Amino acid sequence: MSRTVLTRWNYPRPDVLEQVYPAGKPPFDPFPNVSELINAFHCPRAIYQYLHHAEDGACIPRTATAGWRSGETFHSFIVLLKNSIIEGKFKLGSQNPQNLISHGWSLFINSNLAKNIDKPDVFWKQYIEPWTRRKASELIGLGPNSKNYFELTIANTKIQFKTRDGGIRNYPLTGRIDEIDINRRQIIDRTLRNEITPKDYQVWLLWKTLCSIDRSQYPEHLKDVDFSTFDLIVETPTTDTKVDKINPEFEYRTHDCYAWIHDLTFDPKAVAEAYLDKTCTKDNKKDCGLAWMCYMHKWPFPMARGEMRRKFKDMYRALLWEKIWGYDLFQYRFLSLSQDKLEKQALLCRATIVPKSQRNNTFQVRINNPLHAGLIWAKGTDGIDRFLVIFGNFSIGLRHRATMERIGPDLFSVKIEGGRLPSLFGQPLIATTGTDFLVFEERPTYLITGLQKDLHNLEFRGAKNPDRALGDSKIQILEAIFGSRSITRGGNENNEQQ
Repeated sequence: MSRTVLTRWNYPRPDVLEQVYPAGKPPFDPFPNVSELINAFHCPRAIYQYLHHAEDGACIPRTATAGWRSGETFHSFIVLLKNSIIEGKFKLGSQNPQNLISHGWSLFINSNLAKNIDKPDVFWKQYIEPWTRRKASELIGLGPNSKNYFELTIANTKIQFKTRDGGIRNYPLTGRIDEIDINRRQIIDRTLRNEITPKDYQVWLLWKTLCSIDRSQYPEHLKDVDFSTFDLIVETPTTDTKVDKINPEFEYRTHDCYAWIHDLTFDPKAVAEAYLDKTCTKDNKKDCGLAWMCYMHKWPFPMARGEMRRKFKDMYRALLWEKIWGYDLFQYRFLSLSQDKLEKQALLCRATIVPKSQRNNTFQVRINNPLHAGLIWAKGTDGIDRFLVIFGNFSIGLRHRATMERIGPDLFSVKIEGGRLPSLFGQPLIATTGTDFLVFEERPTYLITGLQKDLHNLEFRGAKNPDRALGDSKIQILEAIFGSRSITRGGNENNEQQ
């Protein structure tokens, strides 16, 4: 079902950017990421599940060899392999592609990636080996002069999209690019699927966002790069597909995606409309990772399920709004306010990397502002050990989760999560949020998404057999809270009511 193009996207007012509004309906629209637009592009129900229940994966069907996140394993190994070759840690030994295959298998099977999937040998044969074989000449050509950037996070508050009547709408968007190959002039997005949809739309959105960023925000060594001329590539284990950059249908569909995100965030009626927009059937539901939610059997117990769901709907929306205050406003702030103002408000601090201090995934930084050093130390001793360290800036840069340990008055040891530290560029920013100087990875919004998922799982809990329902304590508690059943001592309804 097509949505009416929004008249405008509501951005936070200056007073909202600089103050804290802890709860209630936000007076601004969300700051979507590319995953949200892909879900909305796929199906209105998918973006509803994403926003209200934190359920992702509509475009990620399960695979027999790796489980839910097999695509991430595929991409992560390619990053590991290419970085190892570029940095000279992985010696090919010869120009023989078969030698590369055997070396690649050894690297894969000894990595943590292989330990996290069900059948690493099958996964290798089905996905990685075909990719490695056809990419042999490209891999052999990698070296110290190669300029490949992986998992670069980009964001902008106002990206222009054309409407059918020739107008323009501005929307915010953030996303992460799988790979930018400067030498080959390619922007690459990867998938395990045989078909490239919706990855073609995804790489197009990332390219639009990258080209919309003001050149002054680019890191120094990228300022002369014209990304508008780069090829857009969707890469699978067996094929590379070039995506057309001039695509009016992508432009028009984008307005539908933003309209669904806006309406499902603020208008309860939009939920019913999303469920009327049926885009799949039982025959093709296997292509959607969230189809089980649309076709799940409705158990008769608890009998108070209808009332429970009505109450939960209000909770879902309240949690969504809380997430917008905590995370989306964070994005708006860091992209709208100057870095000097952010530093003055202690929303971020600058740090200088100590020369020759890098050891694997750790390095040392010197905090430029002594006040900020004290704040980070105080928050670190308060049990909060995850920070957001950015190399570059919030418009374009590498974002890493990290722990920080104070080893001097203004000196900190930084450990990047993930086991290895990629090549660094620029000096890091260390993000903080909140007027109470919380130093954290954006905000702990993962707690909110956890609540959304837990509520959603509870909503679908049930039983068909009445005797089994009577013996299920959770079902009986739900009946007591949302129905007419009384909670009694010892499970006997005739006992004294407590």
